[in-house]
Amino acid sequence: MVQQLFYHESRSLSPYYNLALEELLRSELLPAEAVLYLWRNEHTVVIGKHQSARHECDLEALEADGVSLARRKTGGGAVFHDAGNLNFTFLNRREDYDPGRNFEILLEALKAVGVPAVLSGRNDLTAEGLKFSGNAFFKSAFVAYHHGTLMVEVSMERLSRYLRVSPLKLRAKGVRSVQSRVVNLRQLCPVLTLEALGKSLQSAFAASYSLPLQPGPRLNETRIAEIEKTFASREWILGKAGGFDAASAKVEERFDWGSLLLVREGDSGKPNLYSDALDTEVVEYLRAELPRVYPGPIPLPASFSPFQKKMVEDVNEILKRF
Repeated sequence: MVQQLFYHESRSLSPYYNLALEELLRSELLPAEAVLYLWRNEHTVVIGKHQSARHECDLEALEADGVSLARRKTGGGAVFHDAGNLNFTFLNRREDYDPGRNFEILLEALKAVGVPAVLSGRNDLTAEGLKFSGNAFFKSAFVAYHHGTLMVEVSMERLSRYLRVSPLKLRAKGVRSVQSRVVNLRQLCPVLTLEALGKSLQSAFAASYSLPLQPGPRLNETRIAEIEKTFASREWILGKAGGFDAASAKVEERFDWGSLLLVREGDSGKPNLYSDALDTEVVEYLRAELPRVYPGPIPLPASFSPFQKKMVEDVNEILKRF
């Protein structure tokens, strides 16, 4: 049961620092504590844990414009951040983790600043049918977190320039472009500020638990800097091979659980798998088993839920034509 609430607000606009701070908060969260963490990144594309950077964004454009590329530890799709985007993270011990409660906190905070938002699907928040928030989830042995974006005044031109959104995904959403699917909250509520939204989140967070919200204790900057090196490393962001060649053999498919990309990498032509699925456990299993069993089917673990088994079955169907 949660007995103490804390909040942290990063003053940095570096994605690598902010992801490192999030990781430190996760590792240091004690029983009966819950944390709200608010942060922003400057000119950054953030990809999901198991996505291909080269497939999801224009790496050459990022480099030419000095835009950062980062990879997070959660699943889901690629997003563009700038200082007009407010990121949030709810951190709980596993026994207290409740994404439903977190979404209610978000909806109450948005309602308080004049935004009539709704939860759409498993991980999007929308207003007037347009998306302004994507969410993703992480679980370790003792701690879980739920983080996401709140687009207040993000550059739509830059968002469209850097992200390569699959036509399969756009068709699944019934839109022609990523820009036509999303909206800035300032368009819906012209007087809204990042500061006001942050304060509203803090108030809704405290009200949900009926506990006072305290500033978090001072954090170990040396430890943050150590973790930051990993998030900023080329191997973490692009992988050991630096990302697959865009001309490699590939098959792409869209399912109700997310997108799947199968490619042949390197001189060996071994298959590899990328996905924006939220369930990183299944994707990690698939990535480990694929090179071992290919071209045969990937086994279905007895411990998987019916939904997780369906993910494996869907991949096996695609393997038949790869």
